[in-house]
Amino acid sequence: MAKQSLDTCAWCAAETWCERRKDGRPQCAGCKIVLFFRYLYRPLGFILLDWQEKVLRDLYGTVQVDTGRRRYRRAYVSMAKKQGKSFLIAGLPIFHMIHEDEIRPEAYGAAASKDQAGIVFRAAAQLVRANRDLLEELKILPSTRRILRRDGGGFYAVLSADGDVNDGIEPSLAMIDELHRWKTEKAKTLYNVITKGMISRKEPLEVEVTTAGEVYKSELCWQQYQYAQQVLSGSIQSERFYAAIWEADAKKLVEDPEYWKSREARVAANPSHEDLGGFLKDEALVDELDKAIAVPAHYPDYLRYHLNVWVQDVSRAIDLAQWDACPMDWQAEGWPFSAAFLARFAKRECFVGVDLSATTDLTAVTIVFPREDGHFDFLSFVWATEKALRQLDHLKKYIARGFIEKVDGQVIDYGLIKERILWAQKEFDVREVDWDPWGDKRLVQEITEEGMECVEVPQRHQPMSFFTKAFLESIAAGKIHHGGNPVLRWSADCLTLRTDGQDNILPSRPDRSRNATRTDPIIAGIMALGRSMAAEDNRINYMGGLRSIESGW
Repeated sequence: MAKQSLDTCAWCAAETWCERRKDGRPQCAGCKIVLFFRYLYRPLGFILLDWQEKVLRDLYGTVQVDTGRRRYRRAYVSMAKKQGKSFLIAGLPIFHMIHEDEIRPEAYGAAASKDQAGIVFRAAAQLVRANRDLLEELKILPSTRRILRRDGGGFYAVLSADGDVNDGIEPSLAMIDELHRWKTEKAKTLYNVITKGMISRKEPLEVEVTTAGEVYKSELCWQQYQYAQQVLSGSIQSERFYAAIWEADAKKLVEDPEYWKSREARVAANPSHEDLGGFLKDEALVDELDKAIAVPAHYPDYLRYHLNVWVQDVSRAIDLAQWDACPMDWQAEGWPFSAAFLARFAKRECFVGVDLSATTDLTAVTIVFPREDGHFDFLSFVWATEKALRQLDHLKKYIARGFIEKVDGQVIDYGLIKERILWAQKEFDVREVDWDPWGDKRLVQEITEEGMECVEVPQRHQPMSFFTKAFLESIAAGKIHHGGNPVLRWSADCLTLRTDGQDNILPSRPDRSRNATRTDPIIAGIMALGRSMAAEDNRINYMGGLRSIESGW
C-alpha cells in the first residue's frame, strides 16, 4: 500500500487521507475502492449503482482523522431481495487480497449453508475470470471454493454453519451473508469464531448483508437489526459500527392499511429500483404484490422479501390484533396470588392443561375456566431453567413481574408443578388435569393419587385438530379472556400449525435448536379448552384415575 498523507483527492475533492497513484495524483480510500469496482464490473457489463457506491465509500472512505485507518470495523447492511448484493460482497475479498494493508490477509465468505456460501464464491470467481489482469495475481480453486494469491500472501475461503468450524481462523475480512438464516446453535458458534478471531488484526472489517427475517426465529439477526436501528436513530453512539437499512416505513405500515401496496413502499425497500436508477423493474415487484393480495398467506413473505420488513412468524396461526381485541374485563394485575385477583376465580369449575419440559423448553400450566356465556378465562403459569433463559433472553423481564418462575439449575423440578396443581385443586373446582403424554408419568401418577382426574391428550391430529380449531375460533370471536398476560401473548404469537392434508391441523412444535419460539403455555391452554368444550358437550364420562383419549375427544 502506498504511503498515505493528508491531501485533497483528485477525484472527489475530499480533504482527507490520500495515497499517491502511479501518475502522482492523490486518491482517497473511498475513490480507490469505487474505481476498483468499476474496473471489476466493466467486463461483465455491470454498473456500480448509487447505493452500492455509497456503501463502499462509507465503509472504506470514512477514516480516523489521526491515523487514516478505516473508522468502521463492523457493518450491517439490509435491503429487500434481488438487489445485486452478491456481486457487491463478492468484490470485497478480491479488493482485500490485492490492495489491503494486511499481513497475509484472510478473507472469508460465510453463510448458514454451503449452498448459500457458494453463491458469493461463484460470483467472485466470475469477476476474477472476467479480468485477465486479476488472473495473473489470483488462482481460483473451485473444488475447495477458495481463491488464492499466487504469491501465497493471502486467500479467500468459504465457511458455512452446516460445515466444520475452525477455531484457529484470523479473518481480516469477513462477509456474513443472509444473517437472518443463521438460526442454529452451530451458526451462533461460527459467528462467534469469526468475530472473535478478528481481534488480532490491525484493520479488520466484518460486513453483514441480509434481508429481514422472523423475529423469534432469527434471533441473532434480530438483535443486530435492533442494534443497527439504535445506531441510526442516534440512541446508541458507536464509532466502529456502520448501518445501512432500506425498508418500508414501519410507521406508515401501521397507520395506512394501503401503504404496503404502494410504489413508495417498494422504492423505500429496494435500492436497485428503477426509480432510483437501478435495474429492478417495478412491474416485477407488482407481480409479487398481486400474489400477496390474491393469497393472504403470501403476505408475510412479501413483507419480508420485497419490503424488507421483519415479521413475527411467516406462518403464525394467531392474528395478534384479534388476540389483543379479546375482552379485557380483568387484567393480570397482582399476578398471581393477590386475594383480589384470585377472588374472581375462587371455586370456579376449571380444566388444567400441563405441558412439561426438562431444560430448554418452558414448562407451563394453563388453567381454563369456562363461563356461562361460552367465553373462557385463561390463567397461565410458566417455569424456565437458566439454560432456557439464555436462549430466551427477551423473557427475563417477566421474571420480576411473576409471569415466569426461574428455576435454578439446568432441569425443571417437577415438584414445583405438582405444588401448583395441588394449589389449584384447593383454590378452584378442578374437573381434570390434561397432559401431553410425553410428560413425566411419575408426576401424573402422583397427581392421580391425590384424587384428581388426569387425562393424557395425544399430540396427534385427532383430537388436537378439533381442540386447536375451537381455540382459534374462540379467539376470532373474542371469547378468550387472557388478562393481558404478556408471556401468554408471546406464546400465542409463536404458534404455527401443520396439517395432514385432510383439513386436520396440529400445533407445530418449534425446533429448540433453531429458534427462540416456544408454544408450551398455549398448547397447555388448547388441551384444557378442548377438554372443557368436550365436557360441555357431554362427551366426557368421568371414571377417575389416569386415562388417555386415543381418538375424537
